[in-house]
Amino acid sequence: MLLTVEITKYVPPGTGFAIHNGKAVFVPATAVGDVVNVFPVKEKKNHIIAAVKEILTPSPDRIKAPCPHYDLCGGCSLMHLAYETQLKLKTEMLQEVLNNYGLTCDVNIIPAQQPFQYRYRTQLKCKDRIVGFSQRNSNTLVGVDQCLILAEPLKEQYQKLVKLFAKQRDYHLLGSSVNQEVSCTVFEGRQKFMLPGSQPTITENYGFGDLELESESFAQSNPGMISVIAKDLFDNLNHSNKVCELYCGSGTFSLAIAKKAKSLIGYEIDKHAVEQADKNMHKNGFEHCRFEAGNLEKISFDPDMDTIVADPPRTGMAKSIIKQILQSSVNEIFYISCNPTTMARDLSILTREGQFKMRSITAYDMYCHSTHLEALAILQRAT
Repeated sequence: MLLTVEITKYVPPGTGFAIHNGKAVFVPATAVGDVVNVFPVKEKKNHIIAAVKEILTPSPDRIKAPCPHYDLCGGCSLMHLAYETQLKLKTEMLQEVLNNYGLTCDVNIIPAQQPFQYRYRTQLKCKDRIVGFSQRNSNTLVGVDQCLILAEPLKEQYQKLVKLFAKQRDYHLLGSSVNQEVSCTVFEGRQKFMLPGSQPTITENYGFGDLELESESFAQSNPGMISVIAKDLFDNLNHSNKVCELYCGSGTFSLAIAKKAKSLIGYEIDKHAVEQADKNMHKNGFEHCRFEAGNLEKISFDPDMDTIVADPPRTGMAKSIIKQILQSSVNEIFYISCNPTTMARDLSILTREGQFKMRSITAYDMYCHSTHLEALAILQRAT
């Protein structure tokens, strides 16, 4: 069943919104002013999530996407808008989310220096002799002969994988912007192994020293923009006595913090990532740092810490962590997030009782041509 709707506005994180017979209709990859035929992907009592079947009247903001696979591939969702329009939309969406939680702070967005060929980390799937990415609103694979956002070394590796014709595998690729090396972990059923000829780790540098990272563990996809965030974090950190880094991973931001902190303790649930972070710090000559593995919902940090740096997953910070922060003597919080909604939720709790106030919030277009973005919020203890 096709529905004809006109997109009248955007809703966070940047999805087109329409009304059909009194029901809200959410349509990704559309622009305000589009008149489109859509088909329901998921229908609930009060709303419909739909996908575009045909564009009847294009929005004045709509451009021809430079990628020939854009209409099918689910990797990008804003490539039908000019880059400047994408930035404006993302700024407005973040501002709306903050306002919805009662947070008043002007948003500054940092554009990507390289909106294409920026992605040094990706996951590819292979099934029925097709290697590619999931189709938008579907688990069907789309085989692509090119991807405009993949960095050059990953493009080359992708072309090699296409020729392997594996039966059913997942490939986790991680490239280095330092030396263009690529690490590839293969997942085949319950088996896990390195792609023949691939190294288990790559060397990356975000401006504060070399990091050793693994393709099978979490790593950031846009090293260029992570370097900008790391520098902003470093520039805004005071010369703190005690810093607690929550959700530290393999040490993405730890090197920048260590250059300012007199002592640093990092927490991460992934034991292997903690071992990697510890190794990376020692490799760079930092002996005043230590890292602990454990469930962050259950950890207890020193209440005398003066600075918190947190980079939680999309679900946001654990409630127990927020409670500890409110009961501590922490003076500054640096909250890095890839999910504006959970970030705004957590910030509203931290500022609600007047203990902390928002000093600034900066957005970074780390995931160009998608509705995702990274943000750094800085909170100060209210006096």
